[in-house]
Amino acid sequence: DLFLYFIGIMAPHLLVLGGTGLVGANVCRVAVDKGWKVTSLTRRGKPDANSEAYPLLDKVDWRAGDATNARLVLLLMKELKPDAIVHSIGVLFDKDSWLCGFSKTMSGCGSVPDPVKGTYENIIKNTAMSAFHAVALVNSNELPFIFISAVEAGWAVGDNGCLARGVRKVVPPFLHKYLKAKEEVEAAMLYGEGVPEICKRRGNAARPVVFRPSFVTTEASPRCCAATLMKAAAFTPLHDLPIPADTLAHAIIEAASNPQVAGVYRGRDIRKLAAAQRQ
Repeated sequence: DLFLYFIGIMAPHLLVLGGTGLVGANVCRVAVDKGWKVTSLTRRGKPDANSEAYPLLDKVDWRAGDATNARLVLLLMKELKPDAIVHSIGVLFDKDSWLCGFSKTMSGCGSVPDPVKGTYENIIKNTAMSAFHAVALVNSNELPFIFISAVEAGWAVGDNGCLARGVRKVVPPFLHKYLKAKEEVEAAMLYGEGVPEICKRRGNAARPVVFRPSFVTTEASPRCCAATLMKAAAFTPLHDLPIPADTLAHAIIEAASNPQVAGVYRGRDIRKLAAAQRQ
């Protein structure tokens, strides 16, 4: 027991924001398997039986809280002093989307957007920026900050050429808001856009890593069958191949572990990182 206690103290500490969804639960699982100490901040704390994360119930330090609350996130950062942060909070359809009713079915944890705060701006942008600012205020080293974006977030900046730029301009309103939230987080992480001056003065407090996966799939969860049904769309010139959640999770842990990993990663490069972590 004493040996395990000291091993626990020496293990690297991962903070996962949103650990009960498809991506977050797999990140928690892989991190635990790789010997990381894992804490996850979610709206409800411990996952319920419908969640991808339910089998991890006793292996993760689950914290209940609102990740849009910048003070709460800052205090959690000061308490934990994590060695890496993964932001995997997301939603496909927010409370204002006319497809909101499908959120529970398509979510990896069966969640639905909060009727008041459940907008793309709050769920994606504000939760990510609360954590990213906290890193600058608490940490003086290049702490890995890993943001799960989407392949479509690269369309506006030229990924896949002129066709993608054109498609980005005519996407449906709900998708525009979704991508805008992702794009603004990326811009803050990679270029410092919209970052408060007090955070900028801290220098390279974070080592930013942005993953832009295409559709994330899993064989284990019937809730994510919609992503599997949309595999055909992933073969268009504007998408990469669908990526298994387990592969994405291994790539994320490699990014957290390897100080050489920084910047933006898409399908093929994500798979390379995953392969390196599995060796």
